[in-house]
Amino acid sequence: METSDRLRQAIIDGRVQTVELIIERHPKLLKNTDTNNGWTSLHYAAFHGQYEICKLLINKGHDKLEVSLSHDRSTALHLAALRNRERSLHYLAQHLERSIDWKNEDHETALMVSVAHGNDPCVNLLLDFGADIELGDESGTRPLHVAAARGHVKTLRTLIDRGADANKPNFQGWTPADYSATVQVQTYLHTLINDIKRNHNSATPIATSPVGSPPRTSSEQLT
Repeated sequence: METSDRLRQAIIDGRVQTVELIIERHPKLLKNTDTNNGWTSLHYAAFHGQYEICKLLINKGHDKLEVSLSHDRSTALHLAALRNRERSLHYLAQHLERSIDWKNEDHETALMVSVAHGNDPCVNLLLDFGADIELGDESGTRPLHVAAARGHVKTLRTLIDRGADANKPNFQGWTPADYSATVQVQTYLHTLINDIKRNHNSATPIATSPVGSPPRTSSEQLT
């Protein structure tokens, strides 16, 4: 087996010491890009949730100078988000901030990928690291549209609670509710929107007069 193949398999298997040994002996294989899909060592580690290997690769300088992109322009964050690899995603988001809102060739950010697959832990994590909750694809379709279309009600709730605009349409004029996978999902989304309105109204302070002092009339205010 070629050394590059042995390294790739060791990453998939999570054999940290083997990975470290091969990279020390062959430092030029750090990224070890797979010609079939464009995945680097970090892509494979992220996809398979190999947290310790993600740490090792970053510490060795992987993605220090530029963001590694697969053939479809996905970053390692996209793949960790795809597979709901929360621990690896957390580490990568800490050290590869420029990748957080990076769009692949489908104009999807890592947040969009997490939302599309209902990976709520990664959705929350990416938002904690500052992912743009309103950043959409080329049609203006945003994470909330995607959650509604896929019927991921838990993720819908998360996005609404984190401040997503439920009324903003995409460039075709369709709102997230219009994208709902089922009538039940649409009803649930409308319920969330109404809850926000009620909470906003109840939180609006009502002007009161000081105790013992009646409100002044307009004529009193003019004298």
